[in-house]
Amino acid sequence: MAVFVAGIGIVFGYGFVWPSVTEAMFWAKPHSITETVTWFMDREGIPGAVVAFGKAGEKPRLLRFGVADRETGRPMLDSMTFQIASISKLITAEAVLTLIDDGQLRLNDTLQSIFPVIAKAEDHRYSNITVRHLLQHTSGLGWSQHLDLVAGDKETFAPAEACLPVVLERLKRPLDSAPGEEAEYTDFGPCWLGLIVSKISGMPYERFVQKRVLNRLGLNRTALISEAPAEVRHHVVGTDAPRTHFNPSAGWTSTAEDLYRFASRTIRDIEITTPVPGEFPEQSFGLGWWIWQRGAETDIAHTGALNGTRAVVARSSDGIVIVALFNGRERNRDLRRFVRIQHSLIDAARRAYERAQKRGRSGWKPRKLLTTADYGADVRITSAAIARFPVELV
Repeated sequence: MAVFVAGIGIVFGYGFVWPSVTEAMFWAKPHSITETVTWFMDREGIPGAVVAFGKAGEKPRLLRFGVADRETGRPMLDSMTFQIASISKLITAEAVLTLIDDGQLRLNDTLQSIFPVIAKAEDHRYSNITVRHLLQHTSGLGWSQHLDLVAGDKETFAPAEACLPVVLERLKRPLDSAPGEEAEYTDFGPCWLGLIVSKISGMPYERFVQKRVLNRLGLNRTALISEAPAEVRHHVVGTDAPRTHFNPSAGWTSTAEDLYRFASRTIRDIEITTPVPGEFPEQSFGLGWWIWQRGAETDIAHTGALNGTRAVVARSSDGIVIVALFNGRERNRDLRRFVRIQHSLIDAARRAYERAQKRGRSGWKPRKLLTTADYGADVRITSAAIARFPVELV
């Protein structure tokens, strides 16, 4: 019996305690981009990844890891496209902000003023939802009623207009909270935003994004999943319940370099200067971006995940940008753990950039991608509001 109990203890210790110990040991010191990416891939059984990093507005450095397809051994190329999952929400937010730049839309416009059908909602609080609430996940359209409304016979990626019957059905149910009361991440908000883009612009959401976002920013390798499936094979873990992913929330593919270009653009003050507390103590929601406060460091970022893909795009307050795209996802779907990867990558990118600048002989010579007029001249996220950011969170 003693031997049996000891054996059980060893198995338990190896299976449950030892992974936690080894993880704590890994994070006990800073790591390079390569060390962080390979550790994450090895730990989670992910076959490959592409990383782009550098200073906003400068030519990025590209790194590739592993293979694009484990079964065939097809090599990974740094130009390959991946499903970017919820990073698609940043593209949708940019489309909305473009309409605001044009003077066709305002952050405080109510959903009901754009879609009078909202007046028929069972919950009268729907009439208080604004464009800002939808961008910041404070609309009250929480996640609790999501899966039963979007489940289908197979995984599909549907156009923005396909959101309409789903969000209209949601009108028959109460909000999870009053608009503006609390933040809860959801796909319903981006669905409404996609419909708003279509209604205000007079063209399909997907066409407006192509014309006014992708073409303007030079994102030539970014496309709809339905039109340009990812070039890498996405390696799934287990099985997911069938569900539909709508284009405004998760329907785009892209490359690491395209997303680097997107994150290097000029960041509008309104995107980051009026954040609301998010779902973690150091996190808040801007207008599309998640804002992370780490001591003196302020990062903006967004992650994405579907079964078979994991992605992150991040930019620090001193203009360091990093994008990492993986063709697999962690087994334990804990965002907090992946955020640690995010923070490690952006810190490692800063150190790598600083070392390269000091050496001046690494072959990594910064070059402007476009003119500053097209690409964005700012390399820092600076404003009086960001300087006060920690105080505003309290």
